[in-house]
Amino acid sequence: MVLKHRFLVPECEGTSDDELLAQAVQLACRDDFREKRARFHRWQEDVIDHEATGAVRAWLLVLCAAPMSGQREVVLHESAHDGVA
Repeated sequence: MVLKHRFLVPECEGTSDDELLAQAVQLACRDDFREKRARFHRWQEDVIDHEATGAVRAWLLVLCAAPMSGQREVVLHESAHDGVA
């Protein structure tokens, strides 16, 4: 089985993609960051579900999926055989 995940990384001269990923993992493990991320996702779902209609809903969905300026997309591949990575 091969798993594929796309993620965005900032353009950061002198820092490798692996180093940026390690920094992101450290940040994602912080309790304060996790709470803020959870609040953001709750707000985003509320806007999409209750306040946005038609073109606005489509625009929000595209905006949330689009890379921001100064970022590039990196594809991470992981291979696993019989459940062992």
